[in-house]
Amino acid sequence: MNTPEIRMLSVDFDCLDPAEQARFYGAALDLPVLYRSDDYVLLGRAGAPGLGFVRQEGFRPPAWPDPAHSKQAHLELGVDDLDAAQERM
Repeated sequence: MNTPEIRMLSVDFDCLDPAEQARFYGAALDLPVLYRSDDYVLLGRAGAPGLGFVRQEGFRPPAWPDPAHSKQAHLELGVDDLDAAQERM
């Protein structure tokens, strides 16, 4: 019996507006849209794991550092020139 290959397809984030989140992260990371519907947007490149944004009605964004509404996850991004990156965004 062959062992099935398991691969990561995407990291998905719940949000109120998938299109808005995809616009921001797509521009920041220069990632194209691979798939789009009213409730889901997937960014990425063929053959690599993508970033997905999933509409969740009633979603409450984190209010960090409030422990009652703490962040669930975040993307740690790095840049060589912070000023240039801020200007670009």
